[in-house]
Amino acid sequence: MADTTELQMPLAEFLDWDDGTDMRYELVDGRVRPMGLSSVAHALILANLACKIGGKLRPDHLGLIRIGVLIPGRPDTFYVPDFTVTAAPLDDPLRQDVADPTLIAEIVDPETFEHDYGVKLEDYRTIPSVRDILMISVDNRRVECLRRLGAARWRLETIMGEEWLRLDACTDLILSSDLYAGVPLPEAPAV
Repeated sequence: MADTTELQMPLAEFLDWDDGTDMRYELVDGRVRPMGLSSVAHALILANLACKIGGKLRPDHLGLIRIGVLIPGRPDTFYVPDFTVTAAPLDDPLRQDVADPTLIAEIVDPETFEHDYGVKLEDYRTIPSVRDILMISVDNRRVECLRRLGAARWRLETIMGEEWLRLDACTDLILSSDLYAGVPLPEAPAV
């Protein structure tokens, strides 16, 4: 892996950059940030997201795995969420980011918790097209859904265990426990 400790670059250069490895990166405040390796639990949850949510998307929506998103007013930042949904037409199949995401899902590992909640979540909320943001814990059965209620109003719904989840991009409800199918995790403690 290339040493990216102090590597900085503009977005256009970052999108063309290749470090010669299979490692994936994000650009945060103009700094290259490596994305950690996925665990088996992370990979299973991602597959479940694609199947369960992807299978219930509205006909004009498309679910994409690990495609970039741009943050309004942040030309130095490029995030790669685990799963993204858009209703925008895909006019360029080689494009590295998705236009107008309506749903963004992050699978939150203990190592990424601070960055996912402390930085990315707030930036995702600034994307005008986003209706729902899912933060899915990899180490317990906990799903947090932020649902847009207005231009600057959001409602947080925390689901632990098994509950139905309504997403704007989907034609039907999603059972939260389906996102954890095959993942050997303890139940989240009741609050």
